[in-house]
Amino acid sequence: MNYLDYHYVLVFFLGAVFGGLVVWLVARSRVSLRLSKVLAQTGAEIARLEQVTRSKEEELQERQGRMADLQEQLRHAEANILSLSEQRSAARAKLEQLALVQEALEEKTGEVKDLTASITALKEKQAALQTIVEKERLATEEKLQLLDSAREQLTDTFQAISATALKKTSQRGFGVASERGATAC
Repeated sequence: MNYLDYHYVLVFFLGAVFGGLVVWLVARSRVSLRLSKVLAQTGAEIARLEQVTRSKEEELQERQGRMADLQEQLRHAEANILSLSEQRSAARAKLEQLALVQEALEEKTGEVKDLTASITALKEKQAALQTIVEKERLATEEKLQLLDSAREQLTDTFQAISATALKKTSQRGFGVASERGATAC
């Protein structure tokens, strides 16, 4: 081959290299442009996803905060339920005690009624006995007055009889003495 052929080959080769370089540069700029668009879109998408992620993280934190609040409310509600349960048990115990007290009160009320009836009956008996005692006292006073009167009469009678007997005895004694004195003389 001759020089010219080489030269054509060389020019062809250089043309092909230069054409490949131009194609490569054009393709590279297009790829770079596309890559920049894709990177811009990807950057925007990444920024959007980061924003969504931040939003979701904030929402998650907010939900966790709400969940913590709800758990605290649940603990308070459980404590209130426990307290109410204890109060209910205490109220039941007091109600049972109240029922026992009411039963005892009813029993005592019955006893009081019985005792009141007994007291009323005893007061009636006492009044009747006082009346009897008063009548007996009046009768005893009358008997004592009769006895005093009879004693006075007996005393007066005895004194009168004694005086009469003494007078008679004295008269007999004088009569006997005068008879003895007349006999002795």
